[in-house]
Amino acid sequence: TAAAAGASYGTALAWALVFSTIGCFVLQEAAARLSIIGGLSLGQALNQGRFGVVGAVVFGCIAYEAGNLLGAYAGIALVVDLPRWVVLLVLGFAGVSLLSLNRAERLA
Repeated sequence: TAAAAGASYGTALAWALVFSTIGCFVLQEAAARLSIIGGLSLGQALNQGRFGVVGAVVFGCIAYEAGNLLGAYAGIALVVDLPRWVVLLVLGFAGVSLLSLNRAERLA
């Protein structure tokens, strides 16, 4: 996880943070262009069946969130001794529940 890498390598891996931040800006800028020029949100564009750039952006978001979930699991595993699938299932259910209740601001 990022915490373990930071504890082991200190600031030697700061370059990875810089490149990942640049990649994040590129993906967010692509999503913003799609929304501004096309007048569609990311979800609406997916419903139209145009999976080129949009598919790449969504895949990047899914990969990023998978990293977040595994990082959350690593933190929870330090406190609670549960199987990985149970913790990830609970985290996923909590995220979906908050989003479906229009309480996404509580995720931050």
